[in-house]
Amino acid sequence: MLLGCDTMVALPSSTKYGQTLFAKNSDRPTEECQPLVQRPNTSHASGEVVRCQFIDLPQVPTTYAHVGSRPYWCWGYEHGFNEHQVVIGNEGLSSKWPEADEPKLIGMEILRLGLERGRTAAEAVDVMTGLVGEYGQGRFANAASVRTYDNGYIVADPSEAYIIDTAGHEWAVKRVERAEGISNEHSVKKDWLSTSSSVERSAMAHGWWAPDEGRLDFTRTFCDFQAGEGGLGAARRARATSLLDVHDGRIDVRTMMALLRDHSDCMDPGEDFVGTFPNGRSLCMHHGDQVKGNTAASLIADL
Repeated sequence: MLLGCDTMVALPSSTKYGQTLFAKNSDRPTEECQPLVQRPNTSHASGEVVRCQFIDLPQVPTTYAHVGSRPYWCWGYEHGFNEHQVVIGNEGLSSKWPEADEPKLIGMEILRLGLERGRTAAEAVDVMTGLVGEYGQGRFANAASVRTYDNGYIVADPSEAYIIDTAGHEWAVKRVERAEGISNEHSVKKDWLSTSSSVERSAMAHGWWAPDEGRLDFTRTFCDFQAGEGGLGAARRARATSLLDVHDGRIDVRTMMALLRDHSDCMDPGEDFVGTFPNGRSLCMHHGDQVKGNTAASLIADL
């Protein structure tokens, strides 16, 4: 079972003061510290490589200054922002792809590379999807006992935001129109803006989709609903999106703070913010009998 995370974004048309607001809860194992790190803008010599945990890849001439929330054992980040006001958060997802034998990128590494190489949200999306297509991500066997999984992201800047869903080497991108949240279940359906060039071929090869079904539904095609959170990710996403809809046009930083600390059990997406301590799984997670992780770090970015 995946530990929960929740990421939300509200674009200028839906906020009280006409700015983009991003929010993320990083829910991780209770024993995992997550230091906040700052990296400067750095120039790199030709031929340098980036040494990620399991694979190396070519370095780019310049990496942008950024701040990231880094699980202590990982090169990548759960969430972060860069000098160009690009902000990214990730979610663990479960896809139908079997565990791979060969090493791949960890989802948090892809997030950091997006911050280092993207001057806009759209540019970061291109960087990240290019890396997914070339190097892959998702579940793969490793001797370091690192828990690996597929990933979803929100990538935002002051003027626009995108959702990326992944499954192995395949990906789909959706443009956010007003305000939206994601959680631990795929959320890009037939409403994608772009996909990996091999997505239909891969889906047909595994019998997950056929052309006569019409436009490919990325979630229906690749999401392993049974291996996920048994609907809890979908419930938390519905809860976040419902609260964003209720406050549409008047979302501010305080709204995002209330959303990240919401203690509703997510069974009634329409109820008001709940401040009492939870007795089940909520957007603000606390370790207990029903929950094996907790909210380890949070970020609100006012762009």
